[in-house]
Amino acid sequence: MGAIKRRIRGTLHAWQAAWQRHRALRLLSSVTSRQQLSKIIDREAPEYFLFSAHTSAERRSEFVSVADFLRIDVENCDFLDIGPGYGDALDVCHERGARSITFVEWDPFFCAHNRLKGYATEHCLNHLRQLHRLPERAFDLIWSKGCISADHFERRRRRPRLRHWLDQLHQRARPGARVLLCPHWQTRHNERVIEHPARSAFAQILGEAGYEILPSIRRHNTLLTYPVTFSRTVTEPP
Repeated sequence: MGAIKRRIRGTLHAWQAAWQRHRALRLLSSVTSRQQLSKIIDREAPEYFLFSAHTSAERRSEFVSVADFLRIDVENCDFLDIGPGYGDALDVCHERGARSITFVEWDPFFCAHNRLKGYATEHCLNHLRQLHRLPERAFDLIWSKGCISADHFERRRRRPRLRHWLDQLHQRARPGARVLLCPHWQTRHNERVIEHPARSAFAQILGEAGYEILPSIRRHNTLLTYPVTFSRTVTEPP
């Protein structure tokens, strides 16, 4: 009975989340100004959005640390951010002269916030299932931090989904493009669930796909939840 109850709770939670997203999409799809968005945020008070706004400077510093550490010149590049949240990496690339900026985001509040910046192309969709909607071989730099959970792919039956997702991701990259992935790792009782990230199923699959694990980058990697960042240079058309 316990397993049945957990499945029922999980189903109800999924339905509730889907309804809340649908409601937010309807609410925000017609927003055309910062003033309108601010009024909705004041009324709805989405905690995760307000937290991201409060920690924006820290997130910005994280991306700058990576770009500077790897000596990435974003000027005149076409940049794709998968799961930008508040959009701090988008802002940095815009300020540093990126030719175009595109983002994929599931959350309606983050979508509206980043769309209203006026310089980015929006794709408000589920990146795990719908990356094929983005143009192929269109980006020079692809960045994603925190939008994918490494733990999710420890189960063997889920690993083909990760391989498929990587294939779809690489089809968005031009030859010579840099792809940087920093997944989230789950914790329990202040300890990481997967003790050794570099020996995980996630790391193995990315290694097979041509990724390397970068040295730890100060102000970007954290011991528990973001311990490793994966990098690949796409050297030929997918």
